[in-house]
Amino acid sequence: MFSIECPQHGTTVLLGLSDIRQIENTSAGIHVHYECSCGHKGVWLTGRSR
Repeated sequence: MFSIECPQHGTTVLLGLSDIRQIENTSAGIHVHYECSCGHKGVWLTGRSR
């Protein structure tokens, strides 16, 4: 699980594995594409850049 700041909820939301739509490993880090329960789609950048 991970938390995001959802602009539609206006607060922190806890998301789980089923909310992840795509994971990309890039030179800038790991991009986790997600969809919140309200329908908001976003990208969470995690990991270290190379």
